[in-house]
Amino acid sequence: MRLIGFGRCGALLLLELFAALIAASGASAAALENVSEIGPSLIQCWHPPAAPDGSAVTLRFGFRRDGSLMGAPRVTYISVKGGAALERTFADSAVRAIEQCSPLQLSPRFAATIGGKVYVMQFSILKRQPVIRLMYA
Repeated sequence: MRLIGFGRCGALLLLELFAALIAASGASAAALENVSEIGPSLIQCWHPPAAPDGSAVTLRFGFRRDGSLMGAPRVTYISVKGGAALERTFADSAVRAIEQCSPLQLSPRFAATIGGKVYVMQFSILKRQPVIRLMYA
């Protein structure tokens, strides 16, 4: 293919610019390759309420091979100082993060192994930063 009026260098610059625009728009998000990449992917969607350090909620959930959720995430543990309303808001924010980030973009190899597995992840605030860690799969 030849772009008229640009020459070889101009065409390469145009292609690089186009690739950069696609990457910046998020249109070409990298597919997840393994279970350790699920937490970092979900943290982009988690917007916890202001809660004290050490606040945590543990959720149990699963994904289908297409990356969609298998049912609603289930709260299995919660520890948030500040009363029942803050506990509920904190737990809801973690559930909402999983729902909003789904379906996950999975590599074909990872998709073949994820279906039907139950994952347990803890969403917590440590040193004033949101953290998601895999408990077990």
